[in-house]
Amino acid sequence: MKCEAALSDIELAIVRALAQGMQSKEIATILDRSRPTIEFHVRMLLAKMQARSRAQIVARGFELGLLAEGARDSGQLIGDADPLARV
Repeated sequence: MKCEAALSDIELAIVRALAQGMQSKEIATILDRSRPTIEFHVRMLLAKMQARSRAQIVARGFELGLLAEGARDSGQLIGDADPLARV
């Protein structure tokens, strides 16, 4: 399953934010969305990525090449120069 094509821009931004250890409230603030909206997208990501947890979403992100190795430590993620650029 090539998941990247199936993910929206906001879902990709959320995967990147989760990889940085952010919680829904932080992600909502940065992406200028409501917390329930972020949590809805996380539930969609769980289903789309066949994951059972946020940690598994991040793991699948690495497996699928959505995130660069070392992203957790460096903050550098594949995609926009600003990993959490507004979508």
